[in-house]
Amino acid sequence: MTIARTLSGMLRGRSGPRFSGAAALVAIGVLAWTLALALWLFWLPGEQRQLAALQDANAASRAAVVRRSADLAARPPKASPGERFVGAFPAIDSRPQRVESLLAAATSRKLAWLRMDLRVGRDTLPGLVRYQVTLPLAGDYSALRGLVDAALQADPALVLDRLQLRRSTATATLVEAASTWSLYTREEPVIAPGTDVRRSTPP
Repeated sequence: MTIARTLSGMLRGRSGPRFSGAAALVAIGVLAWTLALALWLFWLPGEQRQLAALQDANAASRAAVVRRSADLAARPPKASPGERFVGAFPAIDSRPQRVESLLAAATSRKLAWLRMDLRVGRDTLPGLVRYQVTLPLAGDYSALRGLVDAALQADPALVLDRLQLRRSTATATLVEAASTWSLYTREEPVIAPGTDVRRSTPP
């Protein structure tokens, strides 16, 4: 209001022909500048608040990204289908117990075995170790068949590679069998193919 009164006084005091036009222009310019300044001062706090809000949101977004990156870095990487396949196999330290289970199943069925050879197979799959079990057997045919069925059901990672039967005569009830099994485990630690791991004889 003070500025308006001053401008009004200037216009009334200089109402002569020489000053009326110039004074009016000056008054209009000053008034326009004053209004612009007032509007700027009026809107400045709001703009500052909006800018501060945007800065806060940006900082929160950056913090969320950092936390997300830290979480992802802390998580173990997702296993590939091949890794999940290998992970489904028994650990390598389960090998002695699995071999003993196979031999115990043969003994419980009164199948005679003179020796057992255990070697690391040469055609291992990536990430797996194949132990090759050579086990000559002798006994009743039904007992031999029962051993094969029970052993494969009890150990899903056991494979019967070879079973060769022989009878001394056509009427003989005793069957001799040359059996070769593959026992798969995860590869930990790495064992050179062809290594003679163990040679067992019946107790």
